[in-house]
Amino acid sequence: PFANFDYEAQWYPVTWARDLQENDPTKVTVFDVDYVVSKTADGEIICMEDKCAHKGAALSQGRVSGNGKNFQCAYHGWSFDGKSGECTEIPQLVKADGSSTQIPSRACGKAVPAQIHQEM
Repeated sequence: PFANFDYEAQWYPVTWARDLQENDPTKVTVFDVDYVVSKTADGEIICMEDKCAHKGAALSQGRVSGNGKNFQCAYHGWSFDGKSGECTEIPQLVKADGSSTQIPSRACGKAVPAQIHQEM
């Protein structure tokens, strides 16, 4: 009966809501896949695979940056939108005049939907 069950298409509790600190990336693991999750200042939950698209460093070792909705890698400082996975900043692309070249489309992470339900 479970031969066609898609485990990745389901919702799973990963932590108690009270254990998530505002703007603090927290590592959780579901079915051997690591994720980084955080609570924003307005109580929204953001979640991505815990892997920087650049060198594969753990985003949970970095910080929440920008508007409080981006995960920033501790290794090279790349930032990713916690809802879409889109790369929002690559510090090495900023020119001396403050302008930036376009971020390549392949420089994105994998965001996953997350929410608080029944305090989890």
